[in-house]
Amino acid sequence: RAQMEGDFRRVHTRIIQNAEEIAFLEGEGLEKRILNKKLTKVSDYASRYFFKQFAMGIFDQWAFKYMASAIGIPIIVLPFIFDTEHDAPTIASNYFTCNKIIQQASGSFAELLLVYKKFQKLSGFTARVMGLLEALEGKSEAHVQGVTEEKESKDNIRFEDVSIYSPDGR
Repeated sequence: RAQMEGDFRRVHTRIIQNAEEIAFLEGEGLEKRILNKKLTKVSDYASRYFFKQFAMGIFDQWAFKYMASAIGIPIIVLPFIFDTEHDAPTIASNYFTCNKIIQQASGSFAELLLVYKKFQKLSGFTARVMGLLEALEGKSEAHVQGVTEEKESKDNIRFEDVSIYSPDGR
């Protein structure tokens, strides 16, 4: 996603910087097609991503709310169906208590899974920040080491302790 957005921004910036030349050479049609293609690519990806997030959220909520109860209730109900030692009010009271426990347990389980998803999202952000910090640390180390190119000649330029960087790390 970041690469697609970066490509779109790069094309947009190129148009802004070269607007006069594009207009003079009548290249606005081509530039418009290129920019629209990049924008369509970014927006299609964003639409698919957010639809998947939406569908996953609906499934998660449904599964958390109903599946835990659907699994837990038969486990709780079966012993009460076959209970012949207690009278009906005692069985009903015990069933009501166990049903409340199952509902609370399934709610707690759902919250635990949602916390797990939030930790996953946080770990993704943490990884991005660490990547940025490592890149900055590598840049400062390269600055300390530097690149030295020396040539003695009238027609040449002399570089000393010059570090060369590129956005993609090459």
